[in-house]
Amino acid sequence: MKSNNNKKVVISIVVTAGILICGVVGYTSAKSESVAKLFGIEQSQALSNAGKDVVATIDGEKITKKGFDSYKLIIDYENKLSDEEILNKIVDRQIVYKQAIKEGFLVSDQQVEAAIKSAQEQIKMDSKQYEAFKEYFSGLNMSEDEYWESVKPAYKKALTCGAYKNALKQKFKKDNKIEDQNELNSKFSEFYNQKVKDIKSKTKVQSFLK
Repeated sequence: MKSNNNKKVVISIVVTAGILICGVVGYTSAKSESVAKLFGIEQSQALSNAGKDVVATIDGEKITKKGFDSYKLIIDYENKLSDEEILNKIVDRQIVYKQAIKEGFLVSDQQVEAAIKSAQEQIKMDSKQYEAFKEYFSGLNMSEDEYWESVKPAYKKALTCGAYKNALKQKFKKDNKIEDQNELNSKFSEFYNQKVKDIKSKTKVQSFLK
């Protein structure tokens, strides 16, 4: 149980820094090396062994084993999801991103830089959180600057999808004249999930997972 809790702490750090901000619950040490560093090393080794084999295509766009494993390490740290479930999440994320771009919601480089700066400031506000984060990218054999440069594409994708989803929600609220927030969240969730399904039905996905 303690090991799982430690890993949750590290994953929170990864998500905070690499995907878009969620709280870190603390910092835990493990003898000579922190859990954060050990996880960074584990992740680095996993990705270096993953290679460039193609595990799937989405409308012809290749998803490599390295890209697949990188996403899996972040979202499925307890290993509860099957590879097919992971792939479905990747497909959903990718088709929403493409639809957002198609409808003109691609964020600027300046917006990405601003979001990263905000994340950097938030992490540094808590010294223990920041020390854990430094241990993590050290485990990846990266400098802090190299780490932030490496996550820019993830930030751009997350911000673009976020801007698109928010715009859809505001339009849905206006069109349906819903003021109650709980009702809005519930009905919009149904609407949004169906929209993703509709887009997905027109997307050609090939899986080469074994």
